[in-house]
Amino acid sequence: MKKISNIFKMMSITSLTCFLGSITTVGLKNNDVVSDKKQCKNSINENEIITKEIDAKLIGADEGTITIEYTTPSECRITNCSLNFLATGDFNFNGGKFVCDGVEYTIIEIGPKVFDVSCNWYFINCNLTIPSTIKKIGDWAFCSNVPIWKFTNKEIININFEEGVEYIGRWAFAECSCVKSKIVLPNSVQYIGDRAFAYIDSIKELDLTALDHVINIEANPFDTFGGFLYGSSTGIIRFKDQTIKDKYSNSQYWSSAAKYFGLDEDVYDEISSKYIGANEKSTFTFIGSSYKQAKITGVSSNFIATGNFNFNGGKFKYDGTEYVISEIAHDAFRPTPDWWYFKECKLTIPSTIKKVGDCAFYGNSRNTFLSSKEIIGLNFEDGIEDIGKEAFKKCDDLQSSQLVLPNSLQHIGNNAFAEISPLKELDLSALDHVINLDVNPFDEKGCLHSTKINTIWVKDQAMKDKYSNDSYWSSASGKIKVKN
Repeated sequence: MKKISNIFKMMSITSLTCFLGSITTVGLKNNDVVSDKKQCKNSINENEIITKEIDAKLIGADEGTITIEYTTPSECRITNCSLNFLATGDFNFNGGKFVCDGVEYTIIEIGPKVFDVSCNWYFINCNLTIPSTIKKIGDWAFCSNVPIWKFTNKEIININFEEGVEYIGRWAFAECSCVKSKIVLPNSVQYIGDRAFAYIDSIKELDLTALDHVINIEANPFDTFGGFLYGSSTGIIRFKDQTIKDKYSNSQYWSSAAKYFGLDEDVYDEISSKYIGANEKSTFTFIGSSYKQAKITGVSSNFIATGNFNFNGGKFKYDGTEYVISEIAHDAFRPTPDWWYFKECKLTIPSTIKKVGDCAFYGNSRNTFLSSKEIIGLNFEDGIEDIGKEAFKKCDDLQSSQLVLPNSLQHIGNNAFAEISPLKELDLSALDHVINLDVNPFDEKGCLHSTKINTIWVKDQAMKDKYSNDSYWSSASGKIKVKN
């Protein structure tokens, strides 16, 4: 008896209760035994994960069942749904809370592939809202919710997020059949996985105006393999102010999408190219601010500019409002193997344009299969300040051997005029300062790499000395001459 007494002393009250409970269940009904065992098990480990299948009507669905995992604090995670699950109309998981068997549960997570369509469709004409309780949306959670046939009912037609969601997994909403043209994300979002909103053609805007931080992503937003917006038609990414816009512009992965960056009040539109002097069959897209400063971000495949083309002097009028073109975004006129944007064109960058983005006109040279040339003349009016890297690289159809740059120019990016073989002279005689470079001009990444330039003209001896003493331009000092 002493040994038994010592055993009871060593046991905790909880353990003792469990021990005695297991004794009292002997000889009783099976259900009572299971109940006591479960009570004992839970009291020992409060974090035990329990799986339960419940009626989907408890979360506002029309029919079906869902499977949840939960612990004793009743914060549950949806892990599966039955094949007859169906949600229509305005659906928000009952605000993220439901009561089952007298216990209130809070939905904090949608697990991986829960509503991923394989051989079933879970939504019909559904306005889906992710409520504030849900912090995480797993990989492929709602992937491929599209109509069975092109002209049948839509599935998820709108996706809305309440403040609260922090994590959106890979492919979470990819290939959904949204009709809403905008995705609005709340300030709570910290991470977006690869291709989370990929292949949704209808998305024209990504609204980040609620955010005060940079969202973590794993690849460039439009990257072929990992971009969360890959295959979308997004033309503008909006921010609440210039400070946040600058943070995204300097971020490792987001910076590749800088051509699409705009502020809350910016106008994003696609209009006829006739407004900037190109052929009427084509269109271009622009982002214009409340100050009517427009940035050209892209052009349609049938855009063609011929003859003397200067973007209508850098101004155009649309819907009664006059816009001033202040920037050509990166890649805006970069051709593909099937599209050529210029034909026998003498291109002038007008004084209104302050910046030409990276690769903006890259590769506009003779089409291999056609005899016509592309950009045959390149002129800059005084006003341009920044020419991005590879901006005019491989524009090899120039008929002039001289490139003249204006006094307004402050910076030239790497390889900006690289591989333009006709160039033999660079005329900087209008400048009263030294242009900033990132490397030596004839370096492998130099702005004049693989050109035949043998003379760089400056206006006087004082400027020649400045260029000859500059850390980067000094490598070309033997080619710098004073223009008479």
